[in-house]
Amino acid sequence: MDSNKSLTYLNSIQKRHDTVHVIWLDEIFTNADECIAHISSLNEIAKVFLILSKYYAQTIISFVCQLSQVTFIYVMCVSALERGGLSTFLSDDKIGRIFHDENRLFLKLTHDVVRKIDDFDKNYDSTKAIWWYTRGSFLYRELNKALRTEKIEQLFMFRYFISDLHTQLVQLHSDYVALLQEYELDVIMAYRVQTITSDEFQKLEQNIGRFISMNTFISTTTDRDVAIICAGDGSQC
Repeated sequence: MDSNKSLTYLNSIQKRHDTVHVIWLDEIFTNADECIAHISSLNEIAKVFLILSKYYAQTIISFVCQLSQVTFIYVMCVSALERGGLSTFLSDDKIGRIFHDENRLFLKLTHDVVRKIDDFDKNYDSTKAIWWYTRGSFLYRELNKALRTEKIEQLFMFRYFISDLHTQLVQLHSDYVALLQEYELDVIMAYRVQTITSDEFQKLEQNIGRFISMNTFISTTTDRDVAIICAGDGSQC
């Protein structure tokens, strides 16, 4: 989340995405309410690494510290003077550090995310594949990237996890269908937020009532209001 003052710092970190694949800056907000609403809409087991400019740190830090989805908060200052004015925030356990150098921030982010990868390597349990997929770490991003690009080498690396995830989904789907039948429900409405092109939208319009095949695992919500909040004006999808 940035102000115009610190946008260049976030952009400089964003450019490193191609060299270090465990760092992602997928959501950049310039509105405090939209930022809080988006984080609140995430699954409670999601893990959010939040980067705030000094301006927004003073505005919303007391709110975001209370959100269970927020794991670490990094505050980006553009001067040592601003850094001094934020020293009182360091008492919160979720505050990673206050930075005025994007290189130091990048190194800190790398360390924290690699630690999550190490956690997966040591503690992964095949019976909890869905939990690992939905916790908002590197796993679901890299897996869906491999599925979208159809790169065989990357898909081969995920073969065991894909099998575990599929096994769990099949079981949960069976249980879910039984629950729908118990309550005599034939159709359930779910919402998916995703940016698409005009051509893709026209194809959807032309195929209403038909089946659509997707080559990735997707997340949906049954709460329309949550979907609308996530969609915003379309720029944050």
